[in-house]
Amino acid sequence: MTDLKLLKRWIAAKLSIEWIKLVLMEEAYIVGGAVRDIFMGLTPNDFDLVTTASLDDLKQLFPYDSHGKEEWGVHAFRFPGGPSIEIRSAQGKSIEDDALNRDFTINAIYLDPTVPPGKGIRDPQNGIMDIQDKILRCCGGSAIKTFDADPIRVYRAKRFIKKFGLVPDFDLDWYVKLFGNCCNPMAVKQEQLKMGA
Repeated sequence: MTDLKLLKRWIAAKLSIEWIKLVLMEEAYIVGGAVRDIFMGLTPNDFDLVTTASLDDLKQLFPYDSHGKEEWGVHAFRFPGGPSIEIRSAQGKSIEDDALNRDFTINAIYLDPTVPPGKGIRDPQNGIMDIQDKILRCCGGSAIKTFDADPIRVYRAKRFIKKFGLVPDFDLDWYVKLFGNCCNPMAVKQEQLKMGA
């Protein structure tokens, strides 16, 4: 991605957060891979947003055609003449609830770019410490819960371990070794059912 495209996406993300906070009076943050990459000293590719605002409120505030992720609580749209943006309603009633529903602690760091540097970070799952310690850990401390929500996450775990040189915690290591070579994500789900998860 070119620096100009990245800058446009950053500006769109920041302006969207400002509008959500100002008009809807709700919390809003950049979350996920972009924040993880920033803390790892890498350049992010895109900026996913999360907010405590409802999907209906987001669609009223940003009245652009959504391109297909509403079933997951995401308003994905393109600003006229600008970049695409994805804003998700928080899973649960708070940002802390949302963090518990994310895959890994390193992806559950929340950044509000509208406040002074150092003041806009929320890290309810201690993802920053896990980045510093090079540990991959599931949110909420439960690999079974994490992978039950989305079996594809086991493949993402393997990718992060290899790409970032992370060490999985005991729970995650066991799970990846047990299910990491399954060729079909549905097989992971079936095994979980057999285990009574």
